Amino acid sequence: MKKVKYLTLLFAASMFAACSDSLDDNRTENGGTTLTTGDGYVKVAINLPTTSGMSRVNDDNMLDDGLEGEYAVKNGIIAFFKTITSGNPDASATFVKAYDLGTLTQQDDQSDAQVSTRVTTTTEAPLVGTGEQLYALVILNPTDAVASVEATTGTLKINGEALTSTSTLSALQAKLENQTLSNYSGTKFLMTNAPLSTVVGNSSVLATTATAKTLVPVTVYETKAAAEADKDPAKIYVERVVAKVTLSGFTYSNSEYTKTATVSTAKPNGDDESVYNGDIIKLTGWALNVTNKSTKLVRDVTGFSGWLSTTDNNPARFVGTNAIAMSNNQSYYRIYWAVDGNYTSDTTTPADDFTTYTTTTQPSWNTNAENNQSSSPLYCFENTMDHSQQLQNRTTGVLLQTKYLVKFSANEATPADARDFFICGTNPTKYPAADISEGSIKGIVSHVKETVSLVGNLELQLNTNAAGGSYDSAADMKVLFKNGSNELTDPQAEAIWNAIGTIKYYKGGVSYYYATLIRHFNDSETPWDASAPTYALKHLGRYGVVRNNWYDINITSISGPGDPEITTPSEDPDDQAEGYVRAEINVLSWAKRSQNVDL
Repeated sequence: MKKVKYLTLLFAASMFAACSDSLDDNRTENGGTTLTTGDGYVKVAINLPTTSGMSRVNDDNMLDDGLEGEYAVKNGIIAFFKTITSGNPDASATFVKAYDLGTLTQQDDQSDAQVSTRVTTTTEAPLVGTGEQLYALVILNPTDAVASVEATTGTLKINGEALTSTSTLSALQAKLENQTLSNYSGTKFLMTNAPLSTVVGNSSVLATTATAKTLVPVTVYETKAAAEADKDPAKIYVERVVAKVTLSGFTYSNSEYTKTATVSTAKPNGDDESVYNGDIIKLTGWALNVTNKSTKLVRDVTGFSGWLSTTDNNPARFVGTNAIAMSNNQSYYRIYWAVDGNYTSDTTTPADDFTTYTTTTQPSWNTNAENNQSSSPLYCFENTMDHSQQLQNRTTGVLLQTKYLVKFSANEATPADARDFFICGTNPTKYPAADISEGSIKGIVSHVKETVSLVGNLELQLNTNAAGGSYDSAADMKVLFKNGSNELTDPQAEAIWNAIGTIKYYKGGVSYYYATLIRHFNDSETPWDASAPTYALKHLGRYGVVRNNWYDINITSISGPGDPEITTPSEDPDDQAEGYVRAEINVLSWAKRSQNVDL
């Protein structure tokens, strides 16, 4: 993947329209002529996105083109809004008309280091009256299910709902429920205007003077020639609606992804887990869990000024430092947070708002990770939350499906393989399904019979029909074991449960890891103090996924088996999550963010 230093790919679109018979000499915000009725010509430059990176202190080096298909442009819509020239157009400008840009063709542009592709097209634009300003919003690669234009009237429909003459930008920031991800990513990626800050992120006046801008002012000309002569057209920067996640850190050989278990000096519960050293973990699939079912067409940065509070907070993390060239020699900057459709507790019902997988309702696993030959990303909708809602059952994470290859003893002739094994309670010992003669290794049944006197003389057997999973009650012991052809009695099951505790059954070596909850801002930007475990504004954005950001999950180590079944995320705070995976998240641009994870 090509790394680029700059924020955007330039998609220059010269938008023109039919002539008007009426014009005044008043200049618009971008220079030009204020027209009162009919249609005119407008010229804009639409800049395609890279993605965003890990630290916003200097976002030059965190931007990345990504895959070619992720910035390809096939078709588009341009929508126009108008308002009086004073005030905030993002709040007050009302919808006028939209135009279908038709099929768009990209061309490589080598003349500008910030430009990868450029598209030029011609379209109509509405005229506005004296004292009014016209603003533009672009929707690239839309499917009709998401956004469409009625050709004869210029009516814009979002998710089937038509905008009216009183509709403002907020109509494009409404929650779109139960959306289909393939309408936003895949063969083409839907993109819309990116909100930008008027003040750089490291400015001392960021909190007091910064404003977020999404709609872009444009100039309307009477003639096509006049529009083409504009040397400083309005510049529109767009971003993808989805976020991107990649998985790395596994050794790739013979079309398999593997990692060798390593145990750190820190041993949970004081147990010696060195028995896991050297075990092989083979990745068989990975998926994103707790993903948002809804999205907003245009990124919502409502509350931007509140994020920038300097009271026990580092506001610089929300705004980039890499200048984006606008018209009239202005510079704007990227904004690195968003408000999604289920941002607060009163707008969120986890069971309805998120796709959460279980052992019985499994995802379509992505069987490939990053390797030196190809990239295999997954995409998802934006999922952000207020700082108090950083809870595990509301936070998007990475789920791994693996085969845990075990060797029960160094003396065992059988090589490490994906076999049935059991772990009892907090003891890290791996018990096979049956006794193994090499090394006198006791199987799970022998271990239970030696430990529980009440069942020592029983014809205790493993129930071969039992599924892999966690058996954590006396009733579960009746499912896992049997007495010959008979069910265990209640006292027998109670005796096993009381003496052994939870038994994890890794059937066929299948092991799942809830590898990590995805972090958006890193520890230096949102420092966490475990001795004061209450989220506050200074932790806003610590977890979450934001559109047009690329999160690379790098598995740096795995220290033992995961769980034999997919565990359901709890309502505990995100920073209480534990596991056997250690990973680093690198947020790339697109904005690319890398996160290391130890399992």
